[in-house]
Amino acid sequence: MVMVAGAAQASFTLLLATDSINNRVTRYDGDTGANLGSFGQLQASGPYWGITANRTTKKAYVSQTTGRVLMFDYNTGEYSGNFETGQQWGSLTLGSTGNIIASSYLNSQIKVFNAAGTLLSTLAPSGYDGVSGAVEIGGNYYFIGYHLATSNYHFVRTSSTGT
Repeated sequence: MVMVAGAAQASFTLLLATDSINNRVTRYDGDTGANLGSFGQLQASGPYWGITANRTTKKAYVSQTTGRVLMFDYNTGEYSGNFETGQQWGSLTLGSTGNIIASSYLNSQIKVFNAAGTLLSTLAPSGYDGVSGAVEIGGNYYFIGYHLATSNYHFVRTSSTGT
């Protein structure tokens, strides 16, 4: 599975893609498609899954299927730490204030962390067996909710309090 996040660097667009088979992040020039190398292979304790990037801090946040998020400088590939989300098989996005938003298909929660990995809040939208792809816009969270009994997906908006 490959997840892609964009980040700006110099005069071109830098694309980052996770490789869950080889447990690495590969950098690509978004204009030419040229492979600019990879990083993260030595930090793997579970397959890489989701990825998001913060252009201001030049950090890439990579989720593993185990619930751990690894932090790297996306220019140098230098590892700078990790934190636990408790969100197995989760997706990551960057909120409007630089917070990291982790959502999980398995436990139907959205967790918000600051850039250092400190948990700020947990939302548990009711009525869904799984949530994925949560994003924050203007204090509201939007996500895909899944109903197991009906096999239906819904695009859902909820407030920062989960209502």
